[in-house]
Amino acid sequence: MQRLLLALLLTCATYGLSAQIVVDGIDIQRVDINFIEISANGRLFSNRINVIVDYGQRRRSFDIQRIENERGKSMKFNSMMDALNFFYRNGWEYVDNYQDNDDNTLRRYLLRRMESNRPEIKYRMEDLNGDDDDDDEEDEDDGGR
Repeated sequence: MQRLLLALLLTCATYGLSAQIVVDGIDIQRVDINFIEISANGRLFSNRINVIVDYGQRRRSFDIQRIENERGKSMKFNSMMDALNFFYRNGWEYVDNYQDNDDNTLRRYLLRRMESNRPEIKYRMEDLNGDDDDDDEEDEDDGGR
């Protein structure tokens, strides 16, 4: 009986916790987005991969991205399947994948937020990306890309 009560108590205590995926200090679970794209590249002197998450944020190509779980632990993935399973457990489902036109060795994976993964939104993309007039002029010159 005590074991059953303890199990029930632990289940209730952890039920209210929502999963977190923190990318460069931003909990993407709390960003007003429905889709993300993930890709990976190899790590030097390692058989693990670096996973890159694109949720529409501004990012310089030379920045190294840090992905953390709900405990603040930096995530290291053994393979793309390991990464896809991590994102699925945290409320993102696989939609499709495609090969990058510029790099034939790079595959990109499109993920969609599951309906059950709709926490309170804390960030809007407009707030995260800022509003620089200089960048808007660049966007007009290159067709908004």
